[in-house]
Amino acid sequence: MNALSDPLAIGIFLFTVFMVVGLVAAQRERKMELTAKNMRTPDSDEVLTESVIRASRSLGLPDLALARTLGLEEAEIVRMANGDRVIDATSPMGEAALRLVRLSRALDTLVGSDEEARTAWVHSHNEAFGTTPLQYIQSPEGLAATLSYLDRMSASA
Repeated sequence: MNALSDPLAIGIFLFTVFMVVGLVAAQRERKMELTAKNMRTPDSDEVLTESVIRASRSLGLPDLALARTLGLEEAEIVRMANGDRVIDATSPMGEAALRLVRLSRALDTLVGSDEEARTAWVHSHNEAFGTTPLQYIQSPEGLAATLSYLDRMSASA
């Protein structure tokens, strides 16, 4: 009897082929997963953390002011700047960080890349706030109000 005409032999042969193909596919998929994990791409938390540090520096904020704005201890800001800590973009702290980045960009719209003008605005008394923007943004309400203020100023400019 020919092996090709034996249904049991054909079944065993096909089963073996499917198993080998399945194992090869699984190994290929696992290899692709490992390759993807080794290719580091920044996630949204890392990007937000780097952006808020950059925005803070461009605004001339001391680490203590940034810490208060985000609701952190000052030491955490140093860890963030060193890349040892990231902000969860979906947390309340992440929302505050995003607002601060937006505030920096809104101020860019008004003063351009003039770092001196930006720093002067942040550190000068503002009648609309009754204090300096530096002090005002250190509370969630003040940060939101300052961003809203700058958005209105940009819209009318």
